[in-house]
Amino acid sequence: MLFAVLNWVKVPAFVALGVMSRPVALTAAALVPLAIASTFAGVWLIRRIETAGFYFMVYWLMALLGLRLRWEGVA
Repeated sequence: MLFAVLNWVKVPAFVALGVMSRPVALTAAALVPLAIASTFAGVWLIRRIETAGFYFMVYWLMALLGLRLRWEGVA
């Protein structure tokens, strides 16, 4: 609930900056069901994955992302 409130507090600033337009709002509204479904899928998945395996996967993905960012920064 805290994150929902914090996100709603940002809306007036986005409108004032011109970032929040009708097409953007319609796209966001269309994606709400996907966000809710993804949240439930994530909860379901986390409850079924072994904790050690999850952390192992996350650490490797972060390391790969770090390498990619480093590579792009050099190129």
